[in-house]
Amino acid sequence: MLDQWLIGIILLAMLALFVIDKWRYDLVAMMALLSAAVLGLVPTAEVFSGFGNAAVITVAAVLIISHALWRSGVVDALASVMKRAGDKRWIQMIALTSVTTVCSAFISNTGTMAIMIPVALQLARTSGNNPSKLLMPMAFGALLGGAITMVGTPPNIIIADIRREAMGESFGIFEFTPVGLSIAVAGLLFMWLLSHWLVPEKSGKSKSQSLYDVSSYLTELYVPEESGFIGETLYELENRTEEDFVIVALQRGEKRWSAPVEYSRHGAGRL
Repeated sequence: MLDQWLIGIILLAMLALFVIDKWRYDLVAMMALLSAAVLGLVPTAEVFSGFGNAAVITVAAVLIISHALWRSGVVDALASVMKRAGDKRWIQMIALTSVTTVCSAFISNTGTMAIMIPVALQLARTSGNNPSKLLMPMAFGALLGGAITMVGTPPNIIIADIRREAMGESFGIFEFTPVGLSIAVAGLLFMWLLSHWLVPEKSGKSKSQSLYDVSSYLTELYVPEESGFIGETLYELENRTEEDFVIVALQRGEKRWSAPVEYSRHGAGRL
């Protein structure tokens, strides 16, 4: 009984530290694990055995594959096509939520949103639509898409691993699809029909203020004709230095490309 109380206290303390957000999540998790080991709640020989669990390795592999798809430009090319959706808000919302749902079924929800958010903001700016009407449906689309396959979200992977340990057979990658796809379709239809009235429309900010104040984190780089960067890919340019930065747009004269493919070669212009 005492062990249960101690585990409960550690979990509550960990959740409180997550909410306070003063220390990194991984440090908080490690402190919770070490606290459980010191109190004798976890056998010393098995403190780090969880890192060898198949579910943990699978989640890590999915994140690596997601990043590989991002770096290779596969998802960027798909995102660039979204700019052809036109200026009508409901068409943009349907297109963005559909692509986000499909992508999040095979790559991480966070990675999908990281790719699609700049596209959604660019569409909203060029068409004059409110970004909140696009971003919240996209977020729910990413959550719904994760339920379609086993690799779409970590809980599905964990459940499949528990079934393998209990019954000797895991779930297949598409065994979640009948239920997950039904829920995703129902959720998408609900958002397409009712999100206009349910999603709050944020207002009151000047046009110079971008969503989440991202202007504070953006800068413009001009590449002259004689620059040594001419002919390199965006990926090569981003990895030239130890600084962590991402090129989110390209401009050539009056033409502008958001979410450019990282393996495209560039000439003079603004980044």
